[in-house]
Amino acid sequence: MTETELRDLAASVEDLKRAVKKNNPLLRGMMTTRGWIPLTALAGIGVALFCLPAQVLVVAYGSFAAIPAAYRAALWAVIVLVLVLSAVWKVVLLTRKASEMEKDAGLGSVLRALFSGENFHIGVPFILTMAGTSAFAILGGHPWFIVPSIAIPTCFWANFISTQIGQPIFKASGWWVLVTGLASLFFIEKAPFIWLFIVFGGVCLVFAGTMIFAGRHERGEGR
Repeated sequence: MTETELRDLAASVEDLKRAVKKNNPLLRGMMTTRGWIPLTALAGIGVALFCLPAQVLVVAYGSFAAIPAAYRAALWAVIVLVLVLSAVWKVVLLTRKASEMEKDAGLGSVLRALFSGENFHIGVPFILTMAGTSAFAILGGHPWFIVPSIAIPTCFWANFISTQIGQPIFKASGWWVLVTGLASLFFIEKAPFIWLFIVFGGVCLVFAGTMIFAGRHERGEGR
């Protein structure tokens, strides 16, 4: 075998490794399951049910603290319910899908798929960036800047996952949180609940819509 043939063989092996990595069946299966559609759609609706009434009440009473206690309690109950149910649903969805694809797979398999190997160098900085900038926003007296502090790094994580699984479905959501997160830097303190809905409620609905569209496109190609 000549030197040129060896180089070509080595390049082919590297291409194969990249293809296998990009099409990691466990990660791909978890991230593209249709179970995300009802989860993200309902999460987006839940965020709307908190943010939009909250903004109306803030305008009516002058500030969130001035809203009658009963109304504030109802608003907090809505957002806590949305967060808890979304978190539980997400864990159940991921672990169930992982166990369907690999025997004895569970939450640990999900975390390893997301954060092990080369993914560690994206996932951990993503978490640290969100935590650090959010803490800075709180300590600096501008807690609403937590929204862009979380939204902007999420763009890079979403686009990274999209390239890892070889599917573009996350990119629309990634660009949504980047554009709306950057815009919220300038306006969120003027209408915080509206921008909270635009950024996070919006991205949930965008993701659900993207998955529906992708599913119809795949079925159309199949026919």
